[in-house]
Amino acid sequence: MSASPPRSRLRPPAPGAAVTLRPAEARDCRRTWLWRNDEETRRVSFDSSPIPYETHERWFTEALASDRRKLYVVLGEGQEAGVARLDLDGRQARVSIHLAPERRGQGLGPAALRALADRAFDELEVDALVASVKGDNHASLSAFAKAGFAVAEAGAVVMLARSRVVDPHPGPLPPEGEGASMPPRREVEGVVPAPSPPEGERVRVRGRAGDRRR
Repeated sequence: MSASPPRSRLRPPAPGAAVTLRPAEARDCRRTWLWRNDEETRRVSFDSSPIPYETHERWFTEALASDRRKLYVVLGEGQEAGVARLDLDGRQARVSIHLAPERRGQGLGPAALRALADRAFDELEVDALVASVKGDNHASLSAFAKAGFAVAEAGAVVMLARSRVVDPHPGPLPPEGEGASMPPRREVEGVVPAPSPPEGERVRVRGRAGDRRR
């Protein structure tokens, strides 16, 4: 995704417009090759050299047949707009995405990444997603952040990660009057928990619990 996207000749999608994914098919080989060989896509890729069609065709055929690689075509309001990929490694998957040049700057990237995460967590039973992005690729970094990815390691190459959200209290509530077993508090490295108030003092909490955001 380009930090300075060219002006699209298509009408940008309306806020909340549908962005979906469909499994890639053999007929998508040439269009994904053209997207991958776009000058701006190559500039922000780790391998910036042009890819011969024969090389891409061989890779694409192997990817479709692989159980460890999942290719999806990004659809913006039903129109092909890019390609997203999951490389599976046990319960973890590496994410890659690039959009068609004429569909950049329309807000499709974050929506496509969220849809990809849903596929990974709900259908493929993946627990964690990771991605690598060049540090100067601000548009891509912004898209990942909007899709719920956090920076795991900063530098010339930024490592990003997103984990599955697991309900800490599965199952029915205990009968009235019975105590609930709470999971142990998990400490986060580098985060110092706030001290408890002195015994006998009251703490005033502002706002409602329902206002908290995850």
